[in-house]
Amino acid sequence: MDFLPPNFLAPASDATAEAPQALPDTLVPLALAARLVLREAYGVAFLGARTRTEEKLNAVAKALSALVPIFEYAESSALGAEAIPISELACGKFTSGAKEFHSAHGKRGPHFLAVRATDADYALKVLKEARY
Repeated sequence: MDFLPPNFLAPASDATAEAPQALPDTLVPLALAARLVLREAYGVAFLGARTRTEEKLNAVAKALSALVPIFEYAESSALGAEAIPISELACGKFTSGAKEFHSAHGKRGPHFLAVRATDADYALKVLKEARY
């Protein structure tokens, strides 16, 4: 399956703008990506009206983790972001509206969770198509 990067940037002039080289590696907060997917792919009625938004975001984050890498990083870390191993994502759970991840081995943290911008766009497209 060929994947074209999303069209995040508006042209600066009449010429077609190209995405900067660093865009595929740009990380966005997982909670933000989950909120976008919740709104765009599922709508506010996802999981019913009685389910709290925080729980909905946790469920969407779990779906995202099955499709794309999820990264964690410390605010003061000079090492950068590291992908959470798939084996941990498969048996772990997201909490606090996709802001925390608890693996089967215990809570991972305190770290920020993120996803690449292009991966979030890809997952959104996949999940929207899966709904219809």
